[in-house]
Amino acid sequence: METAVFRFTDNYAPTPGTIELHKRVIEEKGFVWYGVFGIALSDKNIDLIMNNKQKRVLLVKSKTMDCYWCSIEEIVKETPDANYIPEYYRNDTGRAKTWLKITNIDETNNEILKKCIVKSTKKELINSINKGMSSYFIVDIK
Repeated sequence: METAVFRFTDNYAPTPGTIELHKRVIEEKGFVWYGVFGIALSDKNIDLIMNNKQKRVLLVKSKTMDCYWCSIEEIVKETPDANYIPEYYRNDTGRAKTWLKITNIDETNNEILKKCIVKSTKKELINSINKGMSSYFIVDIK
């Protein structure tokens, strides 16, 4: 399966953190918009994700390598309705170049990173995830 892996930190989010604050919006409203800072996903990469049988991406917390599978319903480049964005970054939505409409977030074992091969380098993601500036990687999962 090919999909995208997105890195995040909790440097920007208040306690209790990025994942918990996004889960709260899902619980309250049925879905949440997750903003991808940095470079926008290309249309080709959006199609890759959305054409999968299982429309999901992996979020990985930098440094701790905590991993979360996210079920995706839609991907857009324009800023969506702020009521479905966690409050802590509603006033800073311009930094996000792509938005993921997430309907479910499930923690998973970080051993998954050893099964992810970065398409551009053909190397294991585990060796690349904390190097460089890229906010996301397109991977093939063995």
